[in-house]
Amino acid sequence: MSNKLVKDWIKHLSQSTEYNNGIAKCPFAEQALNSGEVKTTVSKNLWEDVFKECFNFKNTKLKVSMFINSNYSEDYPLLDMQCKTLNKFFAQTNMDIWLLAYYRPKEKEYIGVKPEGAIIFVQKWSDLENASQKLEKLGYYKNYNLDEYNYHVMSRRNIKVMEEETSFDIDNKETINVENHFCTQIYSIHKPEFLSSVKQVSKKYIKEIKQKQNLNSVYPVIMSGSYYHEPSIQEFCNFVGNTAWDILNNQGYNLNNLLLNFTEMWTQEHYKYSNMEQHVHSNGSQIVGFYFLKVPEESPSLLFYDPRAGKIQSSLFEKHTEDLTLASNIINFKPKEGTLIFTNSWLAHAFTRNTSKKPFKFVHFNLKTIDNINNDTEVEVV
Repeated sequence: MSNKLVKDWIKHLSQSTEYNNGIAKCPFAEQALNSGEVKTTVSKNLWEDVFKECFNFKNTKLKVSMFINSNYSEDYPLLDMQCKTLNKFFAQTNMDIWLLAYYRPKEKEYIGVKPEGAIIFVQKWSDLENASQKLEKLGYYKNYNLDEYNYHVMSRRNIKVMEEETSFDIDNKETINVENHFCTQIYSIHKPEFLSSVKQVSKKYIKEIKQKQNLNSVYPVIMSGSYYHEPSIQEFCNFVGNTAWDILNNQGYNLNNLLLNFTEMWTQEHYKYSNMEQHVHSNGSQIVGFYFLKVPEESPSLLFYDPRAGKIQSSLFEKHTEDLTLASNIINFKPKEGTLIFTNSWLAHAFTRNTSKKPFKFVHFNLKTIDNINNDTEVEVV
């Protein structure tokens, strides 16, 4: 690939897009190229060349090193998986490296790249994360749904929190090993196909409450009655129940002779200045979750709190409160319409105030385990 073709391609990446809130797809690329901080290599042995570059990258002044293989014959999922595997290795070995994959099939021809081929970008994790945080403040990820945001941003950010400190030097002489235990997991998946049916049921039950009570000016929120029994949303309920069962099972809990039972599923409509205070769900609940129905601009953030009371009591001040680190006591999620979030019921959660003039609406649900008296072998959600 010639220098001219590289410049043409980077010029394309430097064009602003509506999807990225009027910001270029890659706003720092052109400056890096003009500063001589971008290297392009046409590679016949893609992974051999990439691996060598990774171990030498810290000794260069490069921002990006691109490896192009025009004869790549696999697909993007495999290429992406290979990058993820190496990224985890780099995090575990404290290497400041992050790989990004880009694959162009025949039907998507771009300037300077043959019809079929793969590109691997080698960068410093720290450079990429610093740039990402700057862009986030400018609204670069504003139009990303939760799955996209988790995939492109949080997966990179979290891998360092979970993996990078497998060891570190003490007194610059010895290495101390680090293991991560007692982790807290939060699960999300984008399921917009359930919005129509769930919204209809939600609207019906909210209407019933509105006919009985007026909106409270001090606590401007309306909560419906429970409706997990409604026939029109049984597909949604089955998906939620089976997913909750899979979560507990994958966490290592013994679910033999146990079934999952909804205890509640109801809608909350939060009007301007309404919020949800920090709390946990008891009454035997094991899994708690949310399904977002309407998320106008300036909607609340979903907050989760570190469940370790001893850690909270003895916490020091964080170096950078905007970063997600092991010192963080609170994390926040930006809700997206059609997204489901699950977590264990013992994890305290809350919502910030709704500053939008429009109501913020979501489904809240709890599930608990009950004895499987009939010893059924299949998962059943009752």
